[in-house]
Amino acid sequence: GLPSDGRRTLNMAGPGPVGRFEFALAFAETFGFDPGLVVPISSAAGGLAAPRPPDCSLDGARLWAWTGFRPRPYREGLSRLKAG
Repeated sequence: GLPSDGRRTLNMAGPGPVGRFEFALAFAETFGFDPGLVVPISSAAGGLAAPRPPDCSLDGARLWAWTGFRPRPYREGLSRLKAG
């Protein structure tokens, strides 16, 4: 059920957690870039304007339940993106 004004904020997230480093490696591998160029750094070392917690995972379960939509795992999504 939506609020009376029809507004709701939902997270769009895949079926499993993935870190930025892991995703960057998968992206490099999928699209033929040198994964050795992907270097992990901490969020603190990234020079972000605001501090970030170590785990910024999103949970898409509410969206899935509401819409019935279930996103593909990120590696499958990257492969499909590459296939175009």
